[in-house]
Amino acid sequence: MLMNSTDLMNSLPQRSCSVCGAVLEEMADCYESTCISCKGVTFYPIYPAAEKTIGDEQRRHV
Repeated sequence: MLMNSTDLMNSLPQRSCSVCGAVLEEMADCYESTCISCKGVTFYPIYPAAEKTIGDEQRRHV
């Protein structure tokens, strides 16, 4: 009997860095095997942090 694809994906072990063993975040089209710390890459998030949002007063002047 075939296994349900969701059950198969949930049964797989978490991906981990091949150098330090840290758990890697799952991404749709990413097949990296080394974490950004071991590569020496600086990660810049796409979205700004919550405390850096523009307030109502500043929004009126933009």
